[in-house]
Amino acid sequence: MQSDETVRPQAAEWRQRSERSVSTLLIARLEHQGSADQPCRIRNVSASGMMIEFSLTLAQGETVSVELRNGDRLEGSVVWTEGGRAGIQLHAPVDVATILVPANRHVAVRGKIPRAPRFATRSMVRVSNGSQGFNAMLLDVSQSGGHLQLDPAHPVADCSVITIPGLSPRPFTVRWQGEGEVGIAFGTMIPYAELADWLANDGKRFSCH
Repeated sequence: MQSDETVRPQAAEWRQRSERSVSTLLIARLEHQGSADQPCRIRNVSASGMMIEFSLTLAQGETVSVELRNGDRLEGSVVWTEGGRAGIQLHAPVDVATILVPANRHVAVRGKIPRAPRFATRSMVRVSNGSQGFNAMLLDVSQSGGHLQLDPAHPVADCSVITIPGLSPRPFTVRWQGEGEVGIAFGTMIPYAELADWLANDGKRFSCH
């Protein structure tokens, strides 16, 4: 564990070296060895590195992967950590303009439509429409929607409500349907902090394992 006296000079030096850094606030998907994927916030980014906020424990020198809204994955090494933030030195230079993907999901960049990062789950949820309700399996989730597996005998209609244990109930609309599977869009996005805490709890996220 590094002392504050060691970390702070490293953080300051790293920020000074990150020329042409762009301040931003992007939600991405963070992966690192020995832990399930988690959301993170990209606070600033340059061609050679980025600063992220996260709820995991990262160590200096550790390799991480950050998946952007456009599906691109950036790999880098942790240079410093301090108070839930970390400086990441990228293994290869990037085009900052490509990282700053427009928030409008209908605008494609290199053929990819930006979307909120998705996180794999296996959690039993409740879907209800008025007085009727049934259980379904949540296979993945993002701030804006999810992917359900269910009995084909149970039709899913718009304006239904999904209750995910540990999260606030929310209405949804149907984006697509297949044999026993449904993609849904939440009527209101799950707040970042609420989703991050839920994903960090394996007992809720993988309740069906």
